[in-house]
Parts: sequence; structure tokens; C-alpha cells
Amino acid sequence: MRVIGLHSILEEETPTVIYFAGKQIGKMLGAKNVEEIKEKLVQLKIGTIDFPVANEEAVHVSIGECVTCAGIKPALGRPICQLEAGIVVGALEAIYPDKKIIGEETKCIGGLGDPVCLVECRML
Repeated sequence: MRVIGLHSILEEETPTVIYFAGKQIGKMLGAKNVEEIKEKLVQLKIGTIDFPVANEEAVHVSIGECVTCAGIKPALGRPICQLEAGIVVGALEAIYPDKKIIGEETKCIGGLGDPVCLVECRML
């Protein structure tokens, strides 16, 4: 079952619930650095992973062949990969406990029709 199917149960709360579930998963990954986040996401078969931006101020995670949304057509008109966004934010929070991590999915394959899903995180 795709995570998107939960919308019929949780309705408008779905994105928030899924995001926070993802954050918990991300914290449990045990990654010690950004490269290990990539390795863990690949192990979980989230999709093909790239980090086009990774520095002390921001981390952007590009997800191709996203497990949540790849193949959804037509595009739904909104980003839908809150689970993946939450996982990335949770993993970064575990690595950088003294920083506040703000993450947002800005591109989405099945949600917006983009070629990849992109989670942009700012570290404050």
C-alpha cells in the first residue's frame, strides 16, 4: 500500500502525521553524517539518492524513482512525499542536535510532475 492511500483515513491531517512518522524513522537510522543518510536511504529503497547541496547551512536531497510517488499520473498538484521529507529532517536532527532543521519538499514526481522529488533543508 502506498502512503498516499492513508489520505482516505486521516484526511487533511495526513501530511503532518506522515511527516512526523518519517522524522522518527530518520532519527532511528543511526546515520552519523550526510553520506550515511544517503546509504541508509538507498538501503531502505526510498529511491535513487543525490545530494546536490550539502553544507553547514543547507542540505538538499534529490530522490529519483521515489517509492512514494513514482508512477503516479497525472500529477496530483501538490507535493506528497512527506514521509521522505520527514526521514531526511529526522536524520539531520540526529546528526546535528544543536541545530533546528527546517525541511520542505519543493519538487515531487507524482505530486507536481517533476523529474525528481527534492527535499530542501535549512539548518538554523
